[in-house]
Amino acid sequence: MPVSEIVDRVVPLGDLWGESGRRLAGELAGLGPDPDLNQLQAELLAHLTAQTPSDLARSELLHAATKVMTTRAGQPPKQVPAVAQRLAISERHLRSLFTDGLGISLKRFARYNDPAADGFAR
Repeated sequence: MPVSEIVDRVVPLGDLWGESGRRLAGELAGLGPDPDLNQLQAELLAHLTAQTPSDLARSELLHAATKVMTTRAGQPPKQVPAVAQRLAISERHLRSLFTDGLGISLKRFARYNDPAADGFAR
């Protein structure tokens, strides 16, 4: 499910991950105030390793795109056409990666990561 479909919504874990999500939600609810984070980490890793090759490739591409789009002090913000060309994808694909994968537009991501926009990075 694209993140853009669940922005500003509370979505049960079972709706996202199916039966394993419902089971994990039940287990987490029973952990009390001091949960075993190792169990949560193991479940998250199991979910990640169960992803399809297509899902993993998209995640890797999104990671590469966010890395390229993140500005450093003293560097000008990256332009969308240059980033798309560097990643060998279309500008439209790049924009949909951000919207679907992060739940925010590419423009908003760039604005929040531009230290020159208002004097500090958010």
